[in-house]
Amino acid sequence: MVDGSGLGYRIVERLQGRGPVDVYAAVDREGRDALLHVSEAVPGGFRDGLARLRAVSQRIEEVPRVLDGGLRDSFCWVAVERCDGRSLRAVLEERPRDITPPWALSQVAEFAEVLKAAHAAGIFHGDLCPETLILLDDGSFKLAGLGLAQLFGLSAADAAITAMYRAPEQLAEPAVLDERTDVHALGLVLYELIGLRRPFAERVPEELVRCVLHTTPLPLDTFVPLPPVVAGVVRRATERHPDARYRDMAELIAALHGALEGWCRWRGEVKQDVGSGVRSASPASRVPPTEPTPGLATELPPGLATELPRHAPSPASPEPASAPPEQAPPARSPRKGRIRVALALGAGGLVLAAALLGGLHAGALSAARTPAVARLPRVIVVRPQAAPAPPDPRAVAAVTRERPLRSKPVPPRARGKEMAPSPPPVPDSPAPGEPLPPCDADWYTCGATWPDARSNTFR
Repeated sequence: MVDGSGLGYRIVERLQGRGPVDVYAAVDREGRDALLHVSEAVPGGFRDGLARLRAVSQRIEEVPRVLDGGLRDSFCWVAVERCDGRSLRAVLEERPRDITPPWALSQVAEFAEVLKAAHAAGIFHGDLCPETLILLDDGSFKLAGLGLAQLFGLSAADAAITAMYRAPEQLAEPAVLDERTDVHALGLVLYELIGLRRPFAERVPEELVRCVLHTTPLPLDTFVPLPPVVAGVVRRATERHPDARYRDMAELIAALHGALEGWCRWRGEVKQDVGSGVRSASPASRVPPTEPTPGLATELPPGLATELPRHAPSPASPEPASAPPEQAPPARSPRKGRIRVALALGAGGLVLAAALLGGLHAGALSAARTPAVARLPRVIVVRPQAAPAPPDPRAVAAVTRERPLRSKPVPPRARGKEMAPSPPPVPDSPAPGEPLPPCDADWYTCGATWPDARSNTFR
């Protein structure tokens, strides 16, 4: 049906309201889905708050856009863009195994960045919980309900979807709404993402208000193995007293980054304690250094001799080897050592000569080879030309008259044999309509001019 108030929105269905505020699913004139918030109680400063909220929604992409709003005689209203996506509550219920502490820390830090920008403009959420955090398919998110509790002046009982995420100062009279209130709610969201259980889950709904005022949730490190830095961030963000929490979102973001780094370091230490993360020495590092063969250095040429390691005994040292007699390698004769050194030197010389010859051959080939030059493609310009004029019949006749007559080819004579003179050529019979020469002879012997340039007698 169409509403009779003249707001320009078609009401689709009525949703669950909050206190004096009625919420409707509607469609505007352009076909956009919207949430229509209508309240009969008009709070003070509604116009200024609506202008600030509209400016923030147009500047921050993660905030649903405020489409329209205003005041009427007996009510105030706001139309907000409707976000189609899955709430964080649905992710917690459907895929809890996919939520890891690093993802939770980084995701909450992104939420805090958006709230930091909104707080700088004087806009607070006041109703933050997993139901109001919408995750979209492209990886982005929306903070649904941002600024609405502040705009309509809702109390804690009216604004909060779930009472367990309210801060204790929201239950006071008058209620307090500032940066630390959103820090407390965001800390409880992080508590549930890491612990995979709601705060005050062991309490009945009737005791939630008393628990919020006088107790704190069960510490995370009592049922989830966590590094102290991560548990400390959650504990400080969810303190009951506002002065004991982080002062603003900037401090919370810095603490979340430190907690993420501490988590990665803690995971590395845990792996090392278990033994899976300890790097073992490579096989090459476990092999003891081989001792030089006695007498080998004395056989090298003077230019190739190298200094022996300091830990190795000198060849001339009379001290016995440290190895047991049964494990010591057999001694090599000086003659065999000389032969091996000579073979090694000979092989090295051959390799060096082959390398030099190969380098010279490659240099000669590179010098003889013509270097390839990159050529740019030629630009061909096609200019239009005039159509050729038809040939002049008189010019064609003059050219034809100047062309010399060709004689018929004469067959070659056979070698060593005298051939009889060939009979005179018999002219071809003229074609029908072909003019005859004036001397009654053929055109080969007649010197008259061809009467027609198109004659086909001579081919």
